[in-house]
Amino acid sequence: MKKLMRSLISFMLILFLVFAVTACANDDPKDHKESTTVGDTTPEDTTGDPDDTTTEPEDTADDTTTPEDTTEVPVTTEPDHVHTFDQKKAAAEFLVKKATCQSRAVYYYSCTCGTRGTKTFISGGLGKHEFVQKNTDIKYLRAMADCTHGTLYYYSCICGMRGNALFDNGDILEHNYSVKDTSEKYLKAPASCTAPATYYFSCTCGHPGPSTFTVGTVTDHIFDHKRYDSKYFAAPANCITPVTYYWSCACGEVGTTTFTDGAPNPTHTYDQQVAAPKYIRTAATLTTPATYYYSCVCGDLGGKYFIDGSPLPFNKPIDLKNETVTIVVPATTDNAVKNAIEVMTKELNEKLGKTFTTSTFTGGATDPNAYEILVGDTGRTESDSAIANLSETEYTVTGNGNKIVVAGGSSDALVRAIATFLNNVRYEEGVVNAEINVKKDTKNANLVAFANQKNGCVEIYDVSLGRFDSLALVSSIAPGNSGFKGIADVKYRRTDKYGDVVLAVYGASVNGYAAMYAYPSGTLIWSSTKPANNPHSIEYLPNGLIAVASSAGNAICLFDPEDSDPNEPDYTIVLKDAHGALWDEDNQVLWGIGRMNLTAYKIDYKNGQITVTVDTKLSATLPEDHAHDLAADFRDKDCLIITTANRVLVYNKVSRTFTDLLDNVGGAVTKDVKGAGTLPDGSIYYLYPDGNATTGAAWNTTTLNYVLYVDGTYIQESYVSPTGNYYKCRIFDWRYHI
Repeated sequence: MKKLMRSLISFMLILFLVFAVTACANDDPKDHKESTTVGDTTPEDTTGDPDDTTTEPEDTADDTTTPEDTTEVPVTTEPDHVHTFDQKKAAAEFLVKKATCQSRAVYYYSCTCGTRGTKTFISGGLGKHEFVQKNTDIKYLRAMADCTHGTLYYYSCICGMRGNALFDNGDILEHNYSVKDTSEKYLKAPASCTAPATYYFSCTCGHPGPSTFTVGTVTDHIFDHKRYDSKYFAAPANCITPVTYYWSCACGEVGTTTFTDGAPNPTHTYDQQVAAPKYIRTAATLTTPATYYYSCVCGDLGGKYFIDGSPLPFNKPIDLKNETVTIVVPATTDNAVKNAIEVMTKELNEKLGKTFTTSTFTGGATDPNAYEILVGDTGRTESDSAIANLSETEYTVTGNGNKIVVAGGSSDALVRAIATFLNNVRYEEGVVNAEINVKKDTKNANLVAFANQKNGCVEIYDVSLGRFDSLALVSSIAPGNSGFKGIADVKYRRTDKYGDVVLAVYGASVNGYAAMYAYPSGTLIWSSTKPANNPHSIEYLPNGLIAVASSAGNAICLFDPEDSDPNEPDYTIVLKDAHGALWDEDNQVLWGIGRMNLTAYKIDYKNGQITVTVDTKLSATLPEDHAHDLAADFRDKDCLIITTANRVLVYNKVSRTFTDLLDNVGGAVTKDVKGAGTLPDGSIYYLYPDGNATTGAAWNTTTLNYVLYVDGTYIQESYVSPTGNYYKCRIFDWRYHI
């Protein structure tokens, strides 16, 4: 039995070997496929990278789009095997999708032989952001386009994160030449004595433009040029010095220092008045001053003599109230002096309670001890001595024993001398100082012009005399059109075309009147009956135009007095409730005020064309409504004086700030001030309605408020006019500011 079983097993083994050989002979290599039989001892691992801790699901997105690599495996001598895709190799040849900032890298499983499978696994961490996206949403905006680049945006990642790098999108803009940079690179021409420094406007990028602007003021003159024209002549040659000329600037301005040229003149010239002991002829007495010989510059004495000084004074006051005092007047004189003597006599009579008589000198002996007031060219020795030492613009009031000598080099100067005498009388005691010794020059007077609405005249007063009457009146100009009395403004200007002029405007409910007069003659040069309604202010511009600001007309009208129709305005600037116009020489603008607006206008006038632009950097809004008057501050050229309904303001053009002019003046009134101004010495003058006007106009006044500035303290005085009804006042100076 056992033998039979062994034979059966051997037979079955032979059959199995035959079958196996036959099966191998029929096996086609091309039909070799991945083993999926139950007999596989190493199943494919689809659980992912054991080191992967992410919860992200397996990425199989490319399973259907990336076909299995069917490249035939090279024939080797190795025995055939079944591919098993269980290798997780994160190599480039198995990469499906590289890592991004939002997902990890995806790879194909592979066989140990290197063949790639179709299923995938995830490996590694997230990738870096890649800022390569050009997105022009507002969130990526870095800068708007300008003259150096187009609109700039940040590059972004596909996830939306913004990077640091920029890209340029769009066109570059043109340069905007609006920057005023005074760096040296933009300097076109430095300041000279004829023009301020000139700079090119620049762009914000720094590129200089073609147009220019000026900064600052002109420089001081440099007097280093020798010229021999009559304009520069200083003195003729004398026995010591050749002809003398003034040094001049390159611009032609005359200096104050001199140089000589040529040879001295050997002939003596006796024109020197030297009141020194070596030249004395006769000593002063109680009745006569000393006399001296004229001399030559070399010291040689001439034959003629001059009077200098005063007679020896009495060291006592003269009692005007109790002594018999006679007023000695000229036998013949003009009406201005006659009127002044009448005012003086009346004032002495009224304030001292007695009658002063007047007389004229007809020659003969005089009483040196008599109490007298000698007024003007009386023919007396004392008057002759005083007048001999005066120029046409000078006047004196001096004591000479029991006599007061009142003298002037001209009629105008004598009138002011009379006012000065009266100002030196102490009425409460009834005396005048016997040692009085006053000498002044009318050129140094504080002149203020007033708009007198009672007679329509421009009236100019010397306010330094402490009076507001005919004795302080220097000049009066009647309106060029007698139909207009409501004079509102006056200005004094020096022009190239017309010489010295006075400008005035006269208000009216419909239009009004504007005029320009020659000064001091008062001859009418130009006028217009067609400014806008109710003109309040007038100004002369260096380019030849005249500006008239009109309140009811809400306009500043510009006139050319020499065009074909000088009566009609050539240009109209709209400015609500326009009340003031003032030229600013430093900034080259016309200031205008209306309501709460202080506006600076640049006015170009070329070839008959007027162009007006507003300088916004200078213009300002007032802190107070109802602007009324506009004037230069003669204490500081950087400031303006502005009156409003309730305040008197000082505007600093540099700091663009407002302060109150009368803050430190005790008892000052600031409401309804119609006109105000300042003098170089710090004094202030202003007008406001006092209720005493005889014109019936509520805006008129008879009182001038004059604020003296003495040793750092303001002292306010009031001077009342016996005849005037005034509206505005203006410092009488031809300059726009000093």
